[in-house]
Amino acid sequence: MTELLRRIVCVGAVGVMAAGAGTAAASASGSAASGSAAAPGWRTVYASTSQHGSDSFKDVFALGPKNAWALGGADGSLLRHWNGTSWRAVAVPTSLVGADQVEVGRVVATSPKDVWVFGSAFWQDADERRVVYGLHWDGTRWTKKEFPFARINDVITTGKPGEVWVAAARHSCGHGKVCGPWIQRFDGKAWRKVPVPKSKAGAYRLSARKGTGVWATTDSTPVRSTAYRPGLVRWTGKRWQKVTGPKVVLPRGHEGHATDVLARGPRDVWTTITITKGGTAVNKSVLAHWNGKSWRQHVIRTKVLSALDGDGAGGIWALAGDPGRGAVQAMAHWSKGKVRFHRVPGVRNRMDSISDFTLIPGTRSVWAAGHHRRPTPMYDIQAMLWKYGA
Repeated sequence: MTELLRRIVCVGAVGVMAAGAGTAAASASGSAASGSAAAPGWRTVYASTSQHGSDSFKDVFALGPKNAWALGGADGSLLRHWNGTSWRAVAVPTSLVGADQVEVGRVVATSPKDVWVFGSAFWQDADERRVVYGLHWDGTRWTKKEFPFARINDVITTGKPGEVWVAAARHSCGHGKVCGPWIQRFDGKAWRKVPVPKSKAGAYRLSARKGTGVWATTDSTPVRSTAYRPGLVRWTGKRWQKVTGPKVVLPRGHEGHATDVLARGPRDVWTTITITKGGTAVNKSVLAHWNGKSWRQHVIRTKVLSALDGDGAGGIWALAGDPGRGAVQAMAHWSKGKVRFHRVPGVRNRMDSISDFTLIPGTRSVWAAGHHRRPTPMYDIQAMLWKYGA
């Protein structure tokens, strides 16, 4: 996986302007004070209060308007649960892992009594043991599941009761060894291995809704071609079926790769494509839509689009920014053939970041998670949660 791609996974990219099949549009919205912006603008709803800290939310997941989870802190010390009224702290028992160093990465849930926290664990011994772990909350207690070590690419739920998928990429696992890739699926009762798509990255990004099956992107590095097609596959229940993606015409010497996929139905699939030259993103990305018969492409004037989700009204949200600046700077909203870029309070420079966001099911509202670097005290990183809509 290239350094550029790692930046895309972690932080996304900066929006400047958009153009596509319709007229381009760009605007900014938001508020600098918690709760002060009138809906549906972006506003701050949670900010950590630690001093001289390095807090940051890495992931956020919503089950509904009254149930959401946000995860952050290097050791999971920032797990927060939204109960419909406030964000409450929840202790993550990373001591269950029993490692010398524990890092958290993702949180998902299929019900209030079925929550998973995933991360990596390391032992500082001669064996240099490393694992990927999952901590499961059943409403009463936490239990642990271990997986072979690799880099976690994505974690999703599918809409089926209890079902969770985890995709991991090749990664160094000590003593010069390389581990992964692999895919694991939990059906609500047991974990089972799933064959890995034929690519160096395995499954890079995953998406599923009830009735769509699981879709995945498989591009591990930019592909140089004047007629690029993103690596897309769909799980049939027995094997990965290759999907013919949109044909993106690129200038000579440029590369393309799919940064995300969003499957909302058999005739409603979206993918984002980043265009690079010599490993550097150019100010042009592609948002493509499958309607069941053909792909339609929309050119977006931003260096990278990633982390797709719906807006509850047929449109699309995505992270937008410039990976060269090291931070996500805007949220891109595609609706009715136009894109608008929304500024988020506290995200002003390369030290600020939106790491993830999620549509709140059954609404047109969105949670977003990340951090803001406060000017004083020096090097103080403040974990932030934002909301769009009521």
